[in-house]
Amino acid sequence: MAVEMSDQQRLTVVVPFFNEMDSLPLLHEELHKAFSSVSCSCWIVYVDDGSSDTSWELVSRWALNGECEAIRFVRNFGKEAAIRAGLQEVPEGAAVVMDADMQHPPEILPKMVSEWMQSDAWVVEARKAGSARRGLFNELGARCVYYFMYLVTGIHFDGRSDFCLLDAKVVSLINQMPEKVTFFRGVVSWFGFPAKQVYFEVPERKYGSSKWSFVKLVNLAIDMITGFTTIPLSIVTCFSFLFLCFSGVLILHTLYMFFSGQAVEGFTTVIICILLVGSVLAGGMGILGQYLARIYEEVKKRPMFAVREVIRKSSNKAS
Repeated sequence: MAVEMSDQQRLTVVVPFFNEMDSLPLLHEELHKAFSSVSCSCWIVYVDDGSSDTSWELVSRWALNGECEAIRFVRNFGKEAAIRAGLQEVPEGAAVVMDADMQHPPEILPKMVSEWMQSDAWVVEARKAGSARRGLFNELGARCVYYFMYLVTGIHFDGRSDFCLLDAKVVSLINQMPEKVTFFRGVVSWFGFPAKQVYFEVPERKYGSSKWSFVKLVNLAIDMITGFTTIPLSIVTCFSFLFLCFSGVLILHTLYMFFSGQAVEGFTTVIICILLVGSVLAGGMGILGQYLARIYEEVKKRPMFAVREVIRKSSNKAS
């Protein structure tokens, strides 16, 4: 059954990808099947994040045939930049952001649109009801990082993904953000938009290999923490105060032992103090360094990405 929408409303699907030549044909076919169940104007924007395979040849051919819009970066700038580039091409209506590896099933698009239409939600999140098979190390690592991010930021990330539908108001707000270092999932959660959830089982990846790794997850966690909270800086301040109190007690104890004529045996206390204070100082400098690095990236005001080629529907030719 088709979902009824007004003529003024439009659905744009933004698909960032990197070396997905095997999964793109199936995704393109499944998206058009899903569009037949949504009675509105639907469009696809593919963003090539510097692929080195034949992915661009595929999407450029579809774009030249008027089936989609295709954007190509000069190099790999990362998924976050590709999402921003795609959202900037959304002229009106709602936008859906999804991956190209077919682990975000296109068949739930009509349900997402229906949830959006039948409620006052600005965001419809497609949440994972399960997880695809991955190594034990990566699974435990992901859970630990997500839990730590929740403790620090107060935002739940377990089960969430970039697969979501955004109302036009949300797209406009994100496009107006001046930040260069962003975490799309975190930004959407941080705003606190009225949201609905749609759950899906994550299918096994049929083509290619995952571009995800534990190191990338940790880097995203650092971006998330430094971008959405100053709690680590507060923790450093608290530890500094505690060690100041500890040092005061130790100084009083040392003076008492000195004036009472009792010799202090060994250097155990001194070594422990040096190690503890040194560790806190090193950790504090590391945390400060992460925030300074983020400030450094922002104040340079460089563009998030550089576009090599764009094939739009209006011209059906590269620009």
